[in-house]
Amino acid sequence: MSHYSWEFQSALNSLNQARLCPAMPTAKWREAIQHAHDMSLLEGEFLEAERSAVAAQAARAPRDPEGFARWFDALNDHGPGQHDPLFDHLAEHATLEELRWFLRQEVAGEAGFEDLVALSQLRLLEQAKLELARNYWDEMGHGKPRAMHGPMLTSMAKGLDIQGGCTPEIVWESLALCNVLAGLACNRRFAYHSLGALGVIELTAPSRAVKVTQALDRLGVARSVSRYFRVHATVDIAHAKTWRDEVLLPIVAHNPEAAVCMAEGALMRLNCGARTFERYRLELGLMPPPQRGMSAGTAGGLPRRWRKAGMWRGKMEARAGVEPTYTDLQFCTPPVEQNAQPCDPHECSAHCGSIQPMASTETTELVRFPHTSYPQRRFRKKPVVIEAAQWFKNGDHPLDYSKDHDGFEGGELRVFAAAERKANGWEGDVVRYFRHPGAPGTAACQKCGMDMHVHGWIDTLEGGHIVCPGDWIITGVQGERYPCKPSIFEATYEAAE
Repeated sequence: MSHYSWEFQSALNSLNQARLCPAMPTAKWREAIQHAHDMSLLEGEFLEAERSAVAAQAARAPRDPEGFARWFDALNDHGPGQHDPLFDHLAEHATLEELRWFLRQEVAGEAGFEDLVALSQLRLLEQAKLELARNYWDEMGHGKPRAMHGPMLTSMAKGLDIQGGCTPEIVWESLALCNVLAGLACNRRFAYHSLGALGVIELTAPSRAVKVTQALDRLGVARSVSRYFRVHATVDIAHAKTWRDEVLLPIVAHNPEAAVCMAEGALMRLNCGARTFERYRLELGLMPPPQRGMSAGTAGGLPRRWRKAGMWRGKMEARAGVEPTYTDLQFCTPPVEQNAQPCDPHECSAHCGSIQPMASTETTELVRFPHTSYPQRRFRKKPVVIEAAQWFKNGDHPLDYSKDHDGFEGGELRVFAAAERKANGWEGDVVRYFRHPGAPGTAACQKCGMDMHVHGWIDTLEGGHIVCPGDWIITGVQGERYPCKPSIFEATYEAAE
């Protein structure tokens, strides 16, 4: 049985239910222990496979507290699965049925964060143990049943008529995500891995929760139903900071080699998330299904992706008036001589060198794109009017403080007005703080020479970009934003009014 199948992951889900849910003695306790032993060995193989996939990247995590903090924070921008287009689709375009399907998968894949926290705190350093206790108390709603996070999720599912349980309509990727978290928390050899995995959830969950909240609001779902996501869009921001400062960093200071284990755990969780988001997009029709003639022998039936070292080709521009044919194409750099067309597998080595698979699987599968030839022509760019604002420091963009945010104060959820956020100098919405594990705040920017801690970061359609003081932030015709150097801006644009 493949580890990456619904049958295996549902069996592993049953193991976790059996060892976490309260039960009573039975006459068949020997058989139950033997079955749990057999499944635990299979679980170990699965977790080791997941760990091996991230080991090389995690080994580069710094072993000092300050360096590890920068590395960990940067996962929010650069980690696997971050800013996945799935969540923009949910926020802006998904139907209620699509959203309910997504939430059904998420509810089934919920591992019970508060229980994982409780399991993970065993025999830890005092400082880390106390922070996990505070985190657990927050999960428990400070003793108020209505504020408990678990019942909030149950209330959301009930309000949207979402049924729980592990049924065949739940994709294996969602179950695998849950099983990895449970496996790390239940096996003390993965104690530090569990802390990294749970910490990165606190770090990355708010941005996704914001998108889901926007989707629920757009579809007219009552605020009482969406409360679970509203809470996590705010409270986890504070949780991420305290988890880093009070749990991860003291442990790194005490045992530097634990940094690698926590880095592996964080990357394992993010990899599981990225894999799950990709499957969700496939199920929702947001990525092309395998074309006719393609093999389907990869894990879970998903297409296998290929890359040349360090380079990706993620899309082709549409060609008006040309009827495309299909040919097997690999993800690669464009040919040097024919830079308007993707490489054919038989010609690719002449243009871009060796092609390597992303991961080791039993079969080879290529991605198909329209492929045709056409004469080169000359085009003139259409005149467009854009909006732009020059950025020098946090809060300079006109829309940095244009929205109110939900947040917690004294254990209660309330609205923090935009004016209050601006007065406190909190992070802007458009240009955020710069974070990157390979660039400490005191390092000099290679482009402008200024310290990196005075720089910003902006999310664009092509990914995140550094913003240097003085850069212009352009808002395009479709609302997309991207930075532009002052010299390029002055040579390209003139005032329209």
